[in-house]
Amino acid sequence: MKNASIIIGITGLPGSGKSNLLRCLRLLGIPCLSADRVVQDILERNPQVLMTAFPEVFQEGHLNKKLLAQTVFESPQALWVLEDVLHPLVYQEIQDFIREHMSNPLVALEIPLLFETSDLSLFDEILEAHCDEQERHQRLLSRGWSIERINGSLHRYIKQEERHRLASQVIPTDQGKVKAWLYMKNALEHLCKP
Repeated sequence: MKNASIIIGITGLPGSGKSNLLRCLRLLGIPCLSADRVVQDILERNPQVLMTAFPEVFQEGHLNKKLLAQTVFESPQALWVLEDVLHPLVYQEIQDFIREHMSNPLVALEIPLLFETSDLSLFDEILEAHCDEQERHQRLLSRGWSIERINGSLHRYIKQEERHRLASQVIPTDQGKVKAWLYMKNALEHLCKP
């Protein structure tokens, strides 16, 4: 689905600063959608979408998100099943969001696994949030992630070098928010040139 808007994809490894870049775009008045937020909204609105695939994570008819997280962390097969259930729903919401905002010059979508799961032809520009590994780990640890979870999550992502090659631009996020936002501003100016 192509349209009049320039579609910007924001991606990066866990803890790389994607959400900060999305906040910058929101403050500039650009319609933004986070795939992670879409998943949360789907599960809040209709947790029953997981009932058939994951009956064991429901207690008294209610989704136990901690148990779901533990289940998919411990089993790659369970993660694949979860993604098979949720990805079509997320994709539909992304399509609806783009349609709703197609009159805007720019639309931004934050998709952590953009390179791994998305149709890259949907995007006119892909911005990769990047910071060094030590900084990423520190950010994730401060959010309550364990070292096991950090290391366990990385197998789902393509290598950093390949991510940089595929991205239109790499936005450094380990020099402070102001610098990251300046890099973002420069990227947007590049996009908006006639």
